[in-house]
Amino acid sequence: MLPLGVHKDIPIEDYHAQHSEEEHFFSSSQLKTMLQDPEVFYRKYISCEEEKESNSAFDIGHYFHTAILEPHLLDNDFAVFKGKIRRGNAWEDFLKQNKGKIPLTLLDLEKGKLLVKAVKGSPIAMKMLQGGSPEVSCMTELFVDLSESEIYAKKEGWKRLSHIGWVDCEEPIDFGLVSIKLKVRADYIVEGKYILDLKSSSSNVKNESDMRHTTSKYSYDLSASLYLDLFNLWMDEPMSTFLWVYASKSTGTSKTWASTEKILRVGRAKWKKAVIELAKYKADKWEFVDELGWLTPVGYDLEWIKD
Repeated sequence: MLPLGVHKDIPIEDYHAQHSEEEHFFSSSQLKTMLQDPEVFYRKYISCEEEKESNSAFDIGHYFHTAILEPHLLDNDFAVFKGKIRRGNAWEDFLKQNKGKIPLTLLDLEKGKLLVKAVKGSPIAMKMLQGGSPEVSCMTELFVDLSESEIYAKKEGWKRLSHIGWVDCEEPIDFGLVSIKLKVRADYIVEGKYILDLKSSSSNVKNESDMRHTTSKYSYDLSASLYLDLFNLWMDEPMSTFLWVYASKSTGTSKTWASTEKILRVGRAKWKKAVIELAKYKADKWEFVDELGWLTPVGYDLEWIKD
């Protein structure tokens, strides 16, 4: 089982290893699945009926991160396929010969290098990637009070998750508190200052409206708040800023965006809801009940009924 706290030396394969439900630490991407569909979450991460997704986009992303954060691992972790397509006998033979390595086609490699060039061409991004540590993991056990819809952590006393982060509190009354273990792995962290995340995007990375939409669509705000909140439980110097370094998949450009307090509050509300939902289904032994749902209009549709 992964050790609690902040660690700079946990291998990526150990971090991603699947464990039994009681020993498993859930990640931000898994919490996003919980918000989208609890039954899909169950099949993927509890019963393990669905296989882990794997495609060229993930592999290119791995190359992008490694080339920026840990370039010394490139030769050991990746293998390049000289063929044109990721299928057929030649591809299968290549995978067998390079078992344990991340496979890339020549086109994949070209796309990855474009992302790397974009980030390296940004003075702001490269400045932010100094004075810190890459690939830092943090594991935490939280306690959920389903009767009050509250989340608690025990670290030098008890703390409760509020809309602004952790606040000191009295020890909660243990009426069936549900334990939920969470993990995060920061791409790059400068202690006492910020956490940085590398992202590739098909959108215009320099356009604020596009980046707001991307952040909301993929719940990057959830990840930002979760990362800050979990790391801040363990670190002496709290951090309040999360940085996204976006690289364009199409134009080879890059831009760094910083989180605002409002984005972090939205993200915190999302991850709190996801954890409470997770605790509820865990307490109910993953019983899914068919329930009536109610739909309300999205914000812009309210213009139709404006007085």
